[in-house]
Amino acid sequence: MLKWDVSKTAAQTVDLLDERPFLKRLGVVDWLFAVVMVAGAGFALSRYHPFMNYYDKLVLCLAVPVFVVLGWRWKPVRPLMVGIAALSLLAIQIYQGDLSRADSAFFLKYFLSSQSAILWMSALFV
Repeated sequence: MLKWDVSKTAAQTVDLLDERPFLKRLGVVDWLFAVVMVAGAGFALSRYHPFMNYYDKLVLCLAVPVFVVLGWRWKPVRPLMVGIAALSLLAIQIYQGDLSRADSAFFLKYFLSSQSAILWMSALFV
């Protein structure tokens, strides 16, 4: 016999029936997330703009509002975004402008270089 979890269903119904405008439903943590995303993009632009062409800068600037809204709508993706950003900045620092370091730097060689990253993504996906 099928049993319904009334408490979970009631909570979901309340969330679905919330008629407040979207921006009024956002809390302090949501706005803090948006500020961190904008600050991270600003840091990337200020630090790495000489290495970016027009399209790289455009993609970065347009990706920020998309990821902010994605993080607002789907809250579990926030730690994933923060982790990816942190690992990306770490990899940039470890490379030190020399792509051949992917074969000699331990963290790049076994975790973040292209083939290793694909292997880890495949292993963690399963």
